[in-house]
Amino acid sequence: MNRISILDGLRVFAILIVMIGHYLHNYDLHGNQVLEFVRNYGYFGVPFFFIISGFVILYSLGATKSYSDFLKKRYIRLAPAMLICSVITFSFFKFIYTGEGFTNSKSFANLLIANTFIDPHVFNLPSGYIKYYYLDGSYWSLWAEVCFYLLIGFLYFKNKQTYIRNFILICAIGFPVYTLLSSGISHKFLQPYIGESTLDYLKLIGRCLVLFRECFWFIIGMFLYKLYNNKADKKYVVYIIICAILLILQEKLDVGFTCLTIFTLLVYFNFIYKPHLLHFLTNPILTKIGVSSYSIYLIHSYLGLGVIEMYTQYVGKQSYVIYFVMIIAVILFGLFSYKYLERPISNFIKKILFSQK
Repeated sequence: MNRISILDGLRVFAILIVMIGHYLHNYDLHGNQVLEFVRNYGYFGVPFFFIISGFVILYSLGATKSYSDFLKKRYIRLAPAMLICSVITFSFFKFIYTGEGFTNSKSFANLLIANTFIDPHVFNLPSGYIKYYYLDGSYWSLWAEVCFYLLIGFLYFKNKQTYIRNFILICAIGFPVYTLLSSGISHKFLQPYIGESTLDYLKLIGRCLVLFRECFWFIIGMFLYKLYNNKADKKYVVYIIICAILLILQEKLDVGFTCLTIFTLLVYFNFIYKPHLLHFLTNPILTKIGVSSYSIYLIHSYLGLGVIEMYTQYVGKQSYVIYFVMIIAVILFGLFSYKYLERPISNFIKKILFSQK
């Protein structure tokens, strides 16, 4: 399957937003409104990734023979980077980091759970209380991705004509359920009738249904893929706009979120109809970083913040130097890891999983 260079370039944009947003978290911005906006909305890089996933997974499904092959390919793509980055993160906080906090990153149980790609709260359900946590808080999006893969892959190979419609129907049920279990308004309404302990358990279930909170982004990506293959079919433009409106309403008409959602749609519509405007994203350096963005995402957050915390005592917390150096270091690690670590491991796993073919 051939890669689409512009999408790899967009991955670079997304991962930079996420990194800068996280690294500015504890930085005194002295009222700089631009940096405050980036810090407050740095998370928006993740929806950028979700849209790309919705697009690319449909692209991938068309080149895959069976559901089992599809899941194997997804595992081969995800597992090596997670193993490498989670072990490095765990080892750093367990044996090197001397500061306070990041307790969850020192847990071997959390390390094992991270490599299952299952949300830790699923493992908390039997006991009803929170015992296991994310090894790194950024890993939350992997559970949404994996749930999307499992569901859309199953629906695709069940019926290739109606899989998107069926996915939307499931989301139409799942989203209200997630909202009911996760909304503060519903919690206040339910508490007098079901009690605090039952309410806490329902919240726990809600945390496991994060796919339905993010489902509109994946749906936008799928519609973009359909539009990519048939640019004249404008109904998909309407569907995408409807999804965007629902997302904006979900965020209670937040101005920053609304502006970024509109910007995101404009970027992806240019990708479909005026790709020449985004040709600069096909730069070979950007595409290489884009291909490595998954590793960069997995390693950048807690480990990056931990390193920054350790070294700010030498360069000062208000120095831009450590943040800039950290971003460069994480990108270089991602490039190195993808080429020299992940690909050999991926090839090894591929030989095992597809040895009978």
